[in-house]
Amino acid sequence: MGGLENVQKGDTVIYWPYSQFEPPEFVPVEHATKTMIVAKGQRWQRKTGWSVAHTARVWWPTFLRIEAVTEESRHKAGTAIEAYVERQRRRDAERTIRYARLELVPVETLESVATLLREAGVEA
Repeated sequence: MGGLENVQKGDTVIYWPYSQFEPPEFVPVEHATKTMIVAKGQRWQRKTGWSVAHTARVWWPTFLRIEAVTEESRHKAGTAIEAYVERQRRRDAERTIRYARLELVPVETLESVATLLREAGVEA
């Protein structure tokens, strides 16, 4: 987890949440001591980056932690944020299509959507 030993108040760290369904966040450090960092209203172990409140969850080593901002970690977080945004766009579009009242949609629009779906290879 290296890199947290030099983090001070006001620096930015990357918060990795519980779930892959939430994006990582860049958060400011609110307070820092020799053994602990406070960010996002929670205490984190400086040595490991894990939440002080969740140290017993050793089976969850990759989630709920903070990480120092480096070029590699910034790229990894950026990629995860982009994937989250894309996943949300897809879910919103699918939800709109799934629950649309198709009887209110003009036939020309339905035909153009059907053509696009056929071209994408998802014909039923």
